[in-house]
Amino acid sequence: MKRIILSFLTVLVIAAITPAMSRSQTHTVWHPSGGPVGGEISDVGVDSSGGVWVATNKAGCYYSIDHSDHWAPVNPGLPTVGLGTIALSNRGYVFANTQSLDQTFRLNMNLPRNSWHWEIIHTDTLGVKNHNFFVTTPEGWVFANGTTNYYYDNNTHMYHQGGVSVRKSTDNGSTWTDFIPPLVDSNVSVFARGNTGVYVAATGTAGGRLDHYFYETTDDGAHWTKLPGAIVDTGGGLVDMVVTKNGNILVSTNQKGHPYGSNDPTLHGGRIYLSTDNGTTWKIIYQRTNDAYDFRNNIDKMVYVRSTDVVYADAHGPILRSSDGGVTWKLGTSYIFGDERSSLALPPDEKNLYMICEPGGFFRSADSGKSFVDKNGTIKASFLYALALDSHANLFTVSEDFYYYSTDHGASWPLPYLFFGESYLPSVMCARNDHIFVASDLGLYRARGPGDTLHNLLFSQIIKYQPVQQTDNKLWTWELRNDAPRRVIWSNDDGDHWTPLTDIPNGDQPGGLIGKNNMLLLAGQGQTFYLSLDEGSSWQVQTSSAPISQPYKIQYAHDGTVLVLIAGNTGSSGAWQSLDSGKTWNHIFPPGGDPTVRVSTDYFAINSDDENTIFVGGDSGLYRYTPIDQKWHDVGSGLNWGNWDSTKFTNVSDVIKDPITKRYYAASRAQSVFESVPEANQSFLGVEPSNPVSASATSSIVNYPNPFTTSTMISFHIQKDGPIHLYVYDLAGKQIAELAGGSFTAGDHSVAFDGSHLASGSYMLVLRESTGSQEAMMTITK
Repeated sequence: MKRIILSFLTVLVIAAITPAMSRSQTHTVWHPSGGPVGGEISDVGVDSSGGVWVATNKAGCYYSIDHSDHWAPVNPGLPTVGLGTIALSNRGYVFANTQSLDQTFRLNMNLPRNSWHWEIIHTDTLGVKNHNFFVTTPEGWVFANGTTNYYYDNNTHMYHQGGVSVRKSTDNGSTWTDFIPPLVDSNVSVFARGNTGVYVAATGTAGGRLDHYFYETTDDGAHWTKLPGAIVDTGGGLVDMVVTKNGNILVSTNQKGHPYGSNDPTLHGGRIYLSTDNGTTWKIIYQRTNDAYDFRNNIDKMVYVRSTDVVYADAHGPILRSSDGGVTWKLGTSYIFGDERSSLALPPDEKNLYMICEPGGFFRSADSGKSFVDKNGTIKASFLYALALDSHANLFTVSEDFYYYSTDHGASWPLPYLFFGESYLPSVMCARNDHIFVASDLGLYRARGPGDTLHNLLFSQIIKYQPVQQTDNKLWTWELRNDAPRRVIWSNDDGDHWTPLTDIPNGDQPGGLIGKNNMLLLAGQGQTFYLSLDEGSSWQVQTSSAPISQPYKIQYAHDGTVLVLIAGNTGSSGAWQSLDSGKTWNHIFPPGGDPTVRVSTDYFAINSDDENTIFVGGDSGLYRYTPIDQKWHDVGSGLNWGNWDSTKFTNVSDVIKDPITKRYYAASRAQSVFESVPEANQSFLGVEPSNPVSASATSSIVNYPNPFTTSTMISFHIQKDGPIHLYVYDLAGKQIAELAGGSFTAGDHSVAFDGSHLASGSYMLVLRESTGSQEAMMTITK
């Protein structure tokens, strides 16, 4: 079963830097690197001044005054967990409700910003305060539909929702009156305003809500008329409705039924219905396919631009656009991934179209919905499982559904190249030639670096591929098969072809595999470990009674020791270490008798760096063991959700280190990708060193003149022949330019740099070569 996807809205605020720490504490403070704050964006709206508002399920309400470039929380008086709908009135009021439909809130934007405060309001004086939608009008009126409890119908053997129809407020939500009297029943599914005085409401039948009938008023609700036609058996229910200026009525619906395990020909994806004759007849004008691996089949919210007769519809990923009042539709060029809730909003200037799509994130389109860009530079999903770095410090990660890469230290992540279709525990690995391998439940994939499409190498619906490992001459992975025993497979041609390794000792089956140099260590399904010193040609039993079995993660540490992670609540849970290639084992985490270490209920991450520091991450923290003091330290500061208990919801799934830049990256199943920068590189976080010095004093890089106005000459020394890269960064860590890259001979080199397009300030030069890296500061003054 798919776990709840946690998606978040990025607040673009650079984290504050803590005071200098001792060497043993230089990696304890983390700041988001492309990771968002908040969670599960529920709805989006735009006020009359163009301000953008979002409701989230995990972090309350956020507000942006600059087209979503920057965000600020607006939560005084508001519960930060469980927001559902948000709506804006042109009189300066914001309305929001909880997803549980038990509380309604109002905020008065006309007050000074420092006085903004949410207050609870009631849409019904009789005590019925629940509602599941808002509609606001140019006159400043606000409409909400109310609901009461569910009732059970013995004829249909289904639960149905009763309610109090639609209520209206003309005084910004202070008082409410009935706008729609009880009709066929009081379940108003969708409600829309047409031309002045015209409103249309759709109601479900009492016998199952599959047939929908329509009612219209042309005199602001004084009289209602039942329209002659109906939409019959939509299956999934109505989602939204639009009434155009020529009287056309458009209705969007959910998909009917679930695609898995059924050959029912009546199942279908979401639809858009159109009536051009005032509800007498209805035509299916657009229908999503019912793809087996596509949960994104609903047609959700629609937005109508009355001045241009343009309709937008959110098809749970694709954006549909009609320029003739909904008669014909075109599909947008970009696909935004998301399979939970989604919403559209249009500001008064009609120049930007906003969209939220969970877990897709927050998007803005400036070209009428033809394409969308992520304004927050964030990963579009949470529950990230693994991280990898290539030799150029490009960063890679995978979620349950997608593969992502970043070429700027996680500041931005292009849209994913592949939708896995919900894979449990996928992995990502970078081979020596910078090829990226992703193993998932649905296939084994390869990309030849960032920007390359992830290509499927092996695919089967009944095979789950495990993390790829590398020895001197081969790539290794193993398969979990439903119709055959597990087996190890290997490739010596970069993954183009794979050969099974059949001679597992004692007829055992693999439960874990790691490779290093020409060595393989194989964990059986029980408590036996096998070692091969010749890349699988022969095996020796290391131990037949190890105290651990079924490892969650297994890997070699930098010093050649073996680390194993056991998830769960058993006595063997936690981290184990072997100093003799699997012969004997020590339970190293949680440490016994250390009251400063919290014991997680589960474990997700284990890794070590080139200084033999060991990291263990779980759902309650991230812990680091340093050989210097031989103690475990909680280093999870900054990795928790902003509004949740940090002792329970850190959910770190992987930690890796760039051996050249010394940056650490953490993948969080609860939030996204984070970055930790050691003290030596803190200028990347936007804090300029207090006493910048010339590069010639401390580094092999120097630029002259320095400071400079428009251009400078950068000179650098290379210690030995080999590949190098010379970069320019700003103090926020953003890559400005790559000035040199490729194979260079040892000795002195120089390159000109034109900084005429850059603002005044300090910038970082970074030279990376096989022997390490050098840094220097240069300053532009204009």
